[in-house]
This record gives sequence, C-alpha cells and structure tokens, in this order.
Amino acid sequence: FAERVVKANPDASKDAANRKALGLLMAVLGRIVQQQLLAASKIGSADRVDALSACVDALVDAERSVSSNVNQKLVLANLIAQCAPLLSLRGA
Repeated sequence: FAERVVKANPDASKDAANRKALGLLMAVLGRIVQQQLLAASKIGSADRVDALSACVDALVDAERSVSSNVNQKLVLANLIAQCAPLLSLRGA
C-alpha cells in the first residue's frame, strides 16, 4: 500500500501511508469484531461476548499507540498477541 502511494506521489510520506493503511486495517478489524459481537450477544454466548469485548479494548489500545507514534510493527504484534487467543474461541 505505502509503496504504491509513494510511487504515485513522490512527495508522499511512506510513514504516513503506512499509518493510513494500519488505520484502515484496524477499522476493518473493528467492524468484523463488532459484527461478531452482535451475533454472539444475540445467541447469548457470554464467553464469546467477553472475548470479543476484550478484542475491542485491544483495538482501542492499538489505535492509541499508533496515535502516540509507537512502532507500527510492535503495535500489530501486540494486537495479534492479545486478540488471537480470544478469537480462537469458535462460535458466533
């Protein structure tokens, strides 16, 4: 993503493009988690709702970290480490 943006516009910042891409990724992940959270709540899956709620918290923390200029690779690694075990709960 960032390479295409910079190639199309040499004045563009690769770092800014990477931040934009990361923001888009987190927005998509947030929407997916939101949909799964709604489905889990409709069927009364309390464990799934708790896990997805924790993932929402992790996404919020990741967004704050990106806004605070924390290394993007570290932010993603931390987000994966926090959410992967939670999302491995199958259901909703």
